[in-house]
Amino acid sequence: MITNDRVGTWSFDFYPDDKERAKEEMQSAIPEFWDKIKAISKQNVVSKSLGKVLLLKSYAGLGDIFFTLPAVYKLKKVSESVTYALSPRLVSFFQKYLKGIQVVDATQIDHAEFDTVIEFGNYPIFDRSVDQIEYVTSKKVKQHSIQHYIDAVCRFHKELSNKYTGFPYFDRETDFDNLHYTLHPGAGFLLKIWPTENYAELIEEIYRVFPKLRCKIILGKDDPNPQQFLSKEYSHIDLVTGDLHEVGEAMAAAIFHIGNDAGITHVAGAFNVPTVGIYGPTGPGSWGSFSEQNEIVWGKPGNCTLKCNYDVIINCKDRVCLSSISAVKVMEALFKLLQKTYDTEDFDVFLNPVSVYDLTEKDCLVKWRENEVLLEFQNEEIRKYVSELLKKPIHTMEELEHNDIFHFFYENELLFLIPKILRE
Repeated sequence: MITNDRVGTWSFDFYPDDKERAKEEMQSAIPEFWDKIKAISKQNVVSKSLGKVLLLKSYAGLGDIFFTLPAVYKLKKVSESVTYALSPRLVSFFQKYLKGIQVVDATQIDHAEFDTVIEFGNYPIFDRSVDQIEYVTSKKVKQHSIQHYIDAVCRFHKELSNKYTGFPYFDRETDFDNLHYTLHPGAGFLLKIWPTENYAELIEEIYRVFPKLRCKIILGKDDPNPQQFLSKEYSHIDLVTGDLHEVGEAMAAAIFHIGNDAGITHVAGAFNVPTVGIYGPTGPGSWGSFSEQNEIVWGKPGNCTLKCNYDVIINCKDRVCLSSISAVKVMEALFKLLQKTYDTEDFDVFLNPVSVYDLTEKDCLVKWRENEVLLEFQNEEIRKYVSELLKKPIHTMEELEHNDIFHFFYENELLFLIPKILRE
């Protein structure tokens, strides 16, 4: 309480009978308060460790396991040791890439050997018969599931911050001498996949623009193969059909990744591979790609107002949330991703592939996404500049004067600056 000798009523015995003593007590209160604070701050407070921690994930798709990684590394800071018990098929992969975390076979572990046992279960909670941790932030429907896992484990120790940090969670090193990207056209739930023929169109378009890049298509047992829809055979395509180790090797050196809302997209997140995620019935709010640099292409807004659950998804005939996404729209997302990811002084200038231009002698009508602008030419010089700009989809930086028109196009994402190293 901050007061003075004129305002307030005190419950002490010296007030109001002994006002001078009241003044004296008030004057000394602040110095005494700070003396107490200094004494407390000098105390060496040691927080108790969680000891040997065992982590379990009784219910998990592949992506859900990767979403727990930031929370797993949080626990490492306040524990004597952290052991993650996983399905036998995943053990060797996570043993290779998880740093400072023991990974064991969930079918061969003795819970009694640990001081703290944490069952992640799943967010959102599907099986109430499992004694899993509570997700008290579950009502935050727009919050990523990664943050729900972090919020939950931070309740175990007062020194844990729920701030989302880290990148990458697995070590990676891009090979700029042998550039390649990864692409995964499948998903565990097949109704979440973008049409396979669209993936084929995208592969051909990427090759046209970036002929230097090899394409590594990750194909699981039941994944559709876009090669059957290609217009011809290509020598720059490799198939990754092995286990997670082979996927990891491809991811660790990839320049970028493109995929559906699927576990493999979240493997890319663990390696911090720049990612374009293609989403349909399952929105990206809680399950979006979590690479540090990523672009989300979601076809539902503006095309479908239904709230999707399992029954709605399996009975949906046209899946407009996915079929409405064109290869050109994914290329736009890729250009945005590459521009913001790779820092270099040598660029090529790309026109936005979704933009449409109606050029006349007097003006130019520009349409892109939900935007529309009419550029009126003030003189012949401006008309000629715009005409030259629109003649071809790719320019070198030296070909274009960096005037106000250039900056207008760039600032409105009608132009993208893409590193030359990806093309030369």
